[in-house]
Amino acid sequence: MEEMYSLTTPTVFWAALGIVLFIAEMLTFTFYILGFSLGALFVAFLYLLFTPSFSLALFLFSISSVLFTVLLRKKFVFNRKKDNPVGQSKDGTIGTRGTMTQEVSATQKGTVEFPVALMGSREWTALSDEHILPGTTVYVQSIEGNYLKVGTREPKEIASAHMHT
Repeated sequence: MEEMYSLTTPTVFWAALGIVLFIAEMLTFTFYILGFSLGALFVAFLYLLFTPSFSLALFLFSISSVLFTVLLRKKFVFNRKKDNPVGQSKDGTIGTRGTMTQEVSATQKGTVEFPVALMGSREWTALSDEHILPGTTVYVQSIEGNYLKVGTREPKEIASAHMHT
């Protein structure tokens, strides 16, 4: 006579956990919970093949969940550029001209002011590889977190664009 599965059997437990986690993933769309769902379903499948100990099942669940999560994040989550935070237009900022209001150097942060607001503010904390005195005209070279890296020369890509127009 066939043995009926109840919710107390390990196979059903891991399968039910996998389904509950899958439903939770569908409500969040983070691709984090999906890895754990697949890990639980993987362990349920293993229980159909052989009967691992509970500690081995937890270990396999942990390892497979992490692997599934890493693989899914690499495959389905869009790569975000680290140097261009959301809401900040890198293209519209690089090459913008401003005036140093506080001295800046490779070892000291300074302050730069722009004639019009740049990303919501007219004044920014600046970084530079050069030693630049107040009153000097500078150009935004890059966005470095919450700081603007500035220099006395217009960035190459901006300067070459002016030559071709």
